Amino acid sequence: MEKDFTYIDFEMGSDELVAKIVADHQGWSISIAKCIAKAWNMDWQLDGLDGAAFEALIYCAKRFDNKMGIPFRGYAHRRIHEACAAEARQCKRWQYGTNEMSQIECDAREVAFRLFELFPELRDGLLPIEQPENESLTENTLRGSIKHLLASASLLTSFQKTSTDNPEYAVEFRRMFQIIANMDAIHQMILWLIYWQGQSMRAVASDWGLDELAIIREHQSIIEYVSNRMTESRKAKPVPLKIRPKLRKLKIDETNLPFSRFKVASPVVIFLLATAQLLSNTLFANLLG
Repeated sequence: MEKDFTYIDFEMGSDELVAKIVADHQGWSISIAKCIAKAWNMDWQLDGLDGAAFEALIYCAKRFDNKMGIPFRGYAHRRIHEACAAEARQCKRWQYGTNEMSQIECDAREVAFRLFELFPELRDGLLPIEQPENESLTENTLRGSIKHLLASASLLTSFQKTSTDNPEYAVEFRRMFQIIANMDAIHQMILWLIYWQGQSMRAVASDWGLDELAIIREHQSIIEYVSNRMTESRKAKPVPLKIRPKLRKLKIDETNLPFSRFKVASPVVIFLLATAQLLSNTLFANLLG
């Protein structure tokens, strides 16, 4: 059974409180570093994850207020996880890889890191679910949440430089870009800013003068729309995705949208380009062989 740590008798930010919290939770913070290192095939000590976890632990201990009514671990878990993940991304093993590490594994790490940024609740072991009040969690809700995660991962992969190296994937990504290119300009800019520019939903909402929740909900609708369009028949007539009232007041310059060049692409041209790339790769492999 987990211990019940209480710090009512300590003053917020005092040296005594910080020392007590660090002594009580140092092993727990190290366990977070170990989990991240294991998931990404890294060394929690050699790659500096233990130091990042300890620094984040001290940071949270100095700012923890017992009057908030939440346990320290609930308050500090996300911050420690973010610090360890950021440290892992900066280490040499992540940036340059190893001889045994494939490009696919390197790309998978980067996608996993970006998913944590897009869906912070994943750091707490929770799925990004928008569940209405007074409604129980159903299997369909869980499936929908996982489907959204997979769609977001596909979008992140499509924006990586190595995504078009494989002709099979290139055709699918090209189709995805065509779907996005036919969406409203606001939806295109949300995807562009989040997945290509690397901005957080909070930053996008702040720049546009909107509530963060409005961007989060619009992003969920966009991901669900793109995911459904990718799985449906190509002959099906697309139904335009509606814009929420809060976002209709935004004015986006539609003269030079980032996905506009994919809008008029012909499927025949896409097939010819993919075939040419496949033939060139095969020829190059035969020459090397």
